[in-house]
Amino acid sequence: MAVEAETAAEARTRLAFQNRWKTLANNPKILVIALFASIGGLEYGFQQGVLGQSLVMTRFTDNFPSVVKSSSATGWLTSVLQLGGILGSLTAGVFGEVFSRKYTMFSACIWVILGSYLYTGASYHKPELLYAGRFFTGLGVGTFSGVAPLYNAELAAPEMRGLMVSFYQFATILGIMLSFWVGYGSNYIGGIGEGQSDLAWRLPSYIQGIPAILLALGIWWLPFSPRWLVKQGRDEEAVKTIAYLRKLPEENDLVQVEFKEIKAEALFEQRAFQKAFPQLAEKEETSVWMREVAQYWRIVREWSHFKRVATA
Repeated sequence: MAVEAETAAEARTRLAFQNRWKTLANNPKILVIALFASIGGLEYGFQQGVLGQSLVMTRFTDNFPSVVKSSSATGWLTSVLQLGGILGSLTAGVFGEVFSRKYTMFSACIWVILGSYLYTGASYHKPELLYAGRFFTGLGVGTFSGVAPLYNAELAAPEMRGLMVSFYQFATILGIMLSFWVGYGSNYIGGIGEGQSDLAWRLPSYIQGIPAILLALGIWWLPFSPRWLVKQGRDEEAVKTIAYLRKLPEENDLVQVEFKEIKAEALFEQRAFQKAFPQLAEKEETSVWMREVAQYWRIVREWSHFKRVATA
């Protein structure tokens, strides 16, 4: 068995690497999907520049003096986004397994849209919506950071995985750059003095919500992750998805071997779980929720796992 598995893996690698760049040029579909899914990275980068721009705008400082003049309040407004991000990134893995990577990204879009426009709803001397908006935006971008790179990795062919995953980081850097230029331009709406418009500090957040809306609408046409489909027992759909992504017939050797690799990895994870949690594995009614929570508990329970995660 070991020899056959090794031979199959070698065959897939040989076939894939022979014409990988030509294949990619003839099938830009996966590039488009990966770039579109990386909008989450754009949001992650964009929100990092929104608050910094607002804090120095005349209308913002006039409307929210309690925030600007208090280092404690400013610190909380800054850090509340990180609190939402921590919660989003910690729950992204569980939700990604239960509801799929695709639908988890949709939920992230909803959080970012909600957060972006709550932030703009804050009014004179009433900064509560600023904090709420920052928290929900953090929840959304934290979820994106946990599931979007994973989605790209699982859609990509193994030999192109590094390239596809890097799109998320590229989008993040692009988002940071755009946020500073948008903030720089909006600062001049109505002038930079007393006549400055409220739109000056609100416009960046209005713009921040637009990519999330586009992703929320377009995500329904994106495929499910083949790996997630296999873990749900939807093998036929997984094969069809791989064939669709690779632009190859379902019977093609590349498609079949890639499917078998994914299947083997899913079985390995299942048996590793059975070994780590035999009591849970014996119960047929054990939900995916409980299985995922058990994996988190394992990180805390076993020092070797905790060290690796903490270091990362």
